[in-house]
Amino acid sequence: MLHRDIKSSLRGVVSSVYYATGHFLSLFKGRVLILMYHRVLPSAEVVQSYVQAGMYVQNDIFERQLRFLKRHFRILRFSELLDIWEGKGLDRDTRYCVLTFDDGWRDNYLYAYPALKEHRVPATLFLPTSLVGSGYWLWSDRMGYLLKALFDTEGEREGRRLLRSLLAESGRGKLTAPDSAGETIDSVIEQCKALPEGEIESLIGTLRAKTGAEIPGKRRFLTWKEAREMSEGGISFGAHSCTHRILTALSRDEVEQEAADSFEVLRREGVDSVPVFCYPDGQSTPAIERQIQAAGYRAAVSTTFGFEGAIPQNRFRLRRIGIHNDISRTAPLLVGRMAGIHRVFTR
Repeated sequence: MLHRDIKSSLRGVVSSVYYATGHFLSLFKGRVLILMYHRVLPSAEVVQSYVQAGMYVQNDIFERQLRFLKRHFRILRFSELLDIWEGKGLDRDTRYCVLTFDDGWRDNYLYAYPALKEHRVPATLFLPTSLVGSGYWLWSDRMGYLLKALFDTEGEREGRRLLRSLLAESGRGKLTAPDSAGETIDSVIEQCKALPEGEIESLIGTLRAKTGAEIPGKRRFLTWKEAREMSEGGISFGAHSCTHRILTALSRDEVEQEAADSFEVLRREGVDSVPVFCYPDGQSTPAIERQIQAAGYRAAVSTTFGFEGAIPQNRFRLRRIGIHNDISRTAPLLVGRMAGIHRVFTR
C-alpha cells in the first residue's frame, strides 16, 4: 500500500512538472489520441456498489476533461478520422482526439451524454448488442460485487483469509491476494481473465453461496430508444460483439458470427453506426483481425496504450488511451496519462 502511494505521489509530481512545461502541446501535433472511457458516475453511485477503479470517471471530472480537450484538440467523429486517414491525411500542426466508450452502460446515457451534448463533443459508443437494455452483469462486475460483499461482511483481514481458503479449496490457490481489499478484488478479477468461462462462473457461484449476496436486477445498459436519441445528439455506435465473450476463446465460426451479427443489429436498430469493431477485453490475434476486416469493418480498436499518427501501424488494432478517475482527475494527471508518464511507474 505504501509503495503504491509513493508511486502515485511521484506520478502526480512528475505529471505536474511536465504539464507546466507545455511540451505536450507539441508532442501531440500531427497525432490522434483515441481515448477509452467506460463509465461516467456521480461519486455517490461509486460508493453504493463496487466499481473497479479503472472503469469509471466521476461526472464532474468528466466535464472538466471535456473543456480541456476542446481547448487543446480538434475532436473528431470516428468516421471523420477514417475519412482523413483515407484522404489527405492528418495536418501535422493539429492535435486530434476521438472519444470512445466501451460496453454501453446506462450511465453513459444518464451522465456522459448530457455533458457531451452540452459541449457539442462527438463520441463513439461500442455496444455488445445482446446486452442492450438488459440488467445483465458482466462476470467481472459480479465477482467484484460479491468480493466487496465478502469484505463488507467479514472485514478485510477475515475476508482475505476466507478468500485464500476458497481459492485453495477450488484449486485456484495460484491466485494472489494483496494486502488491501481493493487491491485484492482488482487482482482476483485480472487474474481470472486467464481462466476458462466455466471456472470463472464456478468461483462466482462459490462466492455467492458464501456471502449469501444477491446480484441486483436493475437495468445496467442503455436501451435502443436511448441509443437512437443519442444518435440525434452527435453520438455514433460501433460493434463490441454480440455477447461480450472474449474472441480468442471462440472458434473461427463463432468469431465470424459475433462480428457480422453485431453490426447488422446496429444497422437494423436505426442508430448512427460506424463500421469500427471493439475487441472484448481488447484481446485479438492477427487471424481474428483479418476476420474483422473481412466482415466489412473499416477499423478496430484495442486496449493497447498509445496514439496514432498519419498512418496507423495497424488499422485493425488501433491503440487507445484508457482514461479513469484515479489517474486523470486533474489536467496535469490527464496530460501525464496521455503522454504515457504513468508507464514509468507501473514497471
